[in-house]
Amino acid sequence: MTADWSALWLGLQAAALSTAIAVVLGPWLAYRWKLWAGVLLAWLPLSLSPALLFGYCLLAADFGRLTAGLVASAFSLPYMMRASAAAYGLLDPEYFNAARGLGASEWRIFRRIAGPLALWPILAAAAFAFASVTTDCAVALMLARALRTGGRLPGAALAATGALSLAIHSLGTRLERGPAEP
Repeated sequence: MTADWSALWLGLQAAALSTAIAVVLGPWLAYRWKLWAGVLLAWLPLSLSPALLFGYCLLAADFGRLTAGLVASAFSLPYMMRASAAAYGLLDPEYFNAARGLGASEWRIFRRIAGPLALWPILAAAAFAFASVTTDCAVALMLARALRTGGRLPGAALAATGALSLAIHSLGTRLERGPAEP
């Protein structure tokens, strides 16, 4: 009997889409929303369990890559915003003040100063978001299919999902440290 790898494949696709959305929007939103309201908004989706939301969305007739990716963005975007805000908080504000004094716009400060200086923590957060979305989506899909068909859980696909998640978390931990010093 062959294993059904479609759940893991859909989890990887959803994670790729949601991580791309989070990497594009998260750092910029975290940079712009320096008020507590932005932080509160970033915590709001985390009150829901990703597996429960994926399970609810599985009841929809047309649950595919796009739906899974957009649902997953509700979880990866807050993680990216929180990690980006923490990385920006560690930067010296004098860099930003000097750039503002020289007439740089906020977009240019973000693009030329804040983004490059916080690149490694943002990449680490992207790896963690990718791993968690892949795992949550794939496991929810595997459980839903097993419940619908009355079958067993695919052991090989579950083990591969766990191993992949651990490998990506290891990559994220390495990225947190930044580039290797020569």
